[in-house]
Amino acid sequence: MNNITESSCQRRQQLCMDSQLGLYQRLQQWLQLQALKALWAAVSAATGVPLDCPMQGDRMDTNTNERVKLGRFRGIVHHYHLTARKIDCAGLHIDELLQEMKDEKETE
Repeated sequence: MNNITESSCQRRQQLCMDSQLGLYQRLQQWLQLQALKALWAAVSAATGVPLDCPMQGDRMDTNTNERVKLGRFRGIVHHYHLTARKIDCAGLHIDELLQEMKDEKETE
């Protein structure tokens, strides 16, 4: 009986640790995204690069973009906007982050 109690306590502790680790990972990701937005803002302020990304309708273009390839687009781009040989392994939604930046600026 004692082993069963210890085992269930260990499972509860592991679940608690897993939950806290998940929170830590989400916090770490949030901090990284905040740092990325700050970097984009600094680059834009220093160079005049607009805080825009290639769009297809009302969503970010997720394909190779001809304007980007030809150097006719100014803004934030992914590798895959330049070549089909690259992917974005992070699944980063530039358009959503740029919108967050605009929303945050409006509330300042």
